[in-house]
Amino acid sequence: CGSNDLTGYNTYCTPFVAERIWTTAPFPVKLLHCNNCDFIFYSPRPEDYELEKLYKNYRGPEYQKQREKFEKGYTKELNESIGHNRLEIEERKSMMSSFLAGRFDTGKVKSVLDYGGDRGQFIPDEFNAADRYVYDISNNPLCPGIKRIVDLSESTDKQFDFILCCHVLEHVPYPNEIIERILTFSHKNTKFYFEVPIDLPPFLNGVLLNYFFKFFSSHAMFHLYSKIRQRHDANAFFPMHEHINFFTIKSLRRLLELH
Repeated sequence: CGSNDLTGYNTYCTPFVAERIWTTAPFPVKLLHCNNCDFIFYSPRPEDYELEKLYKNYRGPEYQKQREKFEKGYTKELNESIGHNRLEIEERKSMMSSFLAGRFDTGKVKSVLDYGGDRGQFIPDEFNAADRYVYDISNNPLCPGIKRIVDLSESTDKQFDFILCCHVLEHVPYPNEIIERILTFSHKNTKFYFEVPIDLPPFLNGVLLNYFFKFFSSHAMFHLYSKIRQRHDANAFFPMHEHINFFTIKSLRRLLELH
């Protein structure tokens, strides 16, 4: 929202992300909370080329092995189930269909873009007759009938009737830039669907926990304790992982209103 009214908390980058992006050990970062719009984000922000390192061959064998090295529960079986579980896919598509029902005539949609849509598996069945495209930096094999946008700069002549962007904005360093990119693929009647998880750090959900964490995270003992915990627990003190942004309804609405 452009406000400088921020509250900062000391934490760390997870071992997995630190090694995969920066080939280094975990290091201190800030978790910042905007007191104006409730947007929560980490600083520093990874640049686009650094993000590509994280998501290159996303959830492929090398990614899985590197992540399990630090997160013992991230097994090959768990990795393969994410985005491929039939029940999960159908549940998400059904939820989206229910939300869209009655809001506009989905039968008039002739073209669809799923920005950051993995393989296109989450595009609702209502759009099966439309031209369906996916843009995703992971370059995973696409589902049948889905086309790929490879280079955004060379595809600006394409415009879509419906654009969805699900579980993307929490991963990217500059959400405003993503919205601007998406708008280049729209026309005046384009319909949009944005979806983000509500996975706020628990210490920001209450006054006492907020006060405690703000005090403790500024204490010298926090850094020693965190270094010890980071060797064993990737979830200690909400360190920076793949989700580098946290949204509330207020902050997501504010982001979209800016455009």
